[in-house]
Amino acid sequence: MIGLLGLGVTTASWAEDDGIYADFATSLGEFTVQLDFERAPRTVASFVGLATGASGWLDAQCNVWTNKPFYDGSLFHRVVKDGFGNGIAIQGGGRISVSGGVTNLLGPGYTMLENFTNGLAHSNGVISVANSGPNTDGSQFFITATNVPFWDGGYTVFGHVTAGMDVVEAIAAVPVLDERPVDDVTVHSINIRRVNTVAKAFDISAQGVPIIETGGMRAYMSSGFLSPRRSFVFQRICRHGKAVIGGWVITPVGPPRS
Repeated sequence: MIGLLGLGVTTASWAEDDGIYADFATSLGEFTVQLDFERAPRTVASFVGLATGASGWLDAQCNVWTNKPFYDGSLFHRVVKDGFGNGIAIQGGGRISVSGGVTNLLGPGYTMLENFTNGLAHSNGVISVANSGPNTDGSQFFITATNVPFWDGGYTVFGHVTAGMDVVEAIAAVPVLDERPVDDVTVHSINIRRVNTVAKAFDISAQGVPIIETGGMRAYMSSGFLSPRRSFVFQRICRHGKAVIGGWVITPVGPPRS
């Protein structure tokens, strides 16, 4: 096992560029990602809101609105390998839930439009949003451990690793069984830091991220409420735990198998 790198000390030893940073503390070490809030504002706003708990999300039972940090205690549940067994990406961001003997990955209770025309490519060490098809961006993400140009145009890149890439590579190298790590790799926490004025002024509530709230389990966009039919469907999901609208994820989410 790789020891913790102590990012709290290391990051203070050099001058970072202005920006928003996400410090990942995992069971295999720590790494830092700089989030590109200028070219992927909605995606970064969603990620920051979930990581900090500033944005609400539906809990595992889909009946309670909470502001706890979404990613704390989640897993890197998938490692994508190439035909030679080399890890090319690590995937996380879903909350594990077991129901009726079936393991499911739960999202935040909403999905978003993707933005893969922002000029960011799937080069080595970028973070990108996993999805299960058009307009299904949610909480799941993957981080590349090599250049993967054939994923360009299919997923929203929203940042890149600035420190601890060796930890990402170590996670990508773990043994897997059907892409699931044999031993759990846990995300203990994700700490969000804003460096300098522009980053501190970035308003996550003004980027069009769907908002979840209590009461009748309403879900609405910043631009207006969902249609009555979709609102009914959303409430039905919460009552019965069925997978739709980013709740229970049954279809594969993320980049395709290599």
